[in-house]
Amino acid sequence: MNLGQVTALASIPVSTFLKAPRLGWATILAHMGIWVILVDMKTTIDLSDNLLRRAKELARRENLTLKELAEEGLEMALRARERRAPYQAKPVVFRGKGLSPEFQQSSWSSIRDAAYEGRGG
Repeated sequence: MNLGQVTALASIPVSTFLKAPRLGWATILAHMGIWVILVDMKTTIDLSDNLLRRAKELARRENLTLKELAEEGLEMALRARERRAPYQAKPVVFRGKGLSPEFQQSSWSSIRDAAYEGRGG
């Protein structure tokens, strides 16, 4: 596809897409010599009965489709998580002078083995 074709594709009115023939899994559109196949994405999500009932009631009250309500909720959740700072674990510090002398030059595996000695590990 060249730049002219991309520009032509971008200038196609939305109403043209809405009137395009649908094949269940895809929409095919021929416009100005450009064939476009738009694949419909479908996903199944298991929701609790209570959540689904409440969502349907809200959608009905606000004259929305369940899809519109679900998309709005997912957008809100994604935006909230994107704004949230990543979790930073706080270092755990114990009072003391570090490892006891017999382990100061030891590998982690030998320290671990000593910690589990006699405990079935």
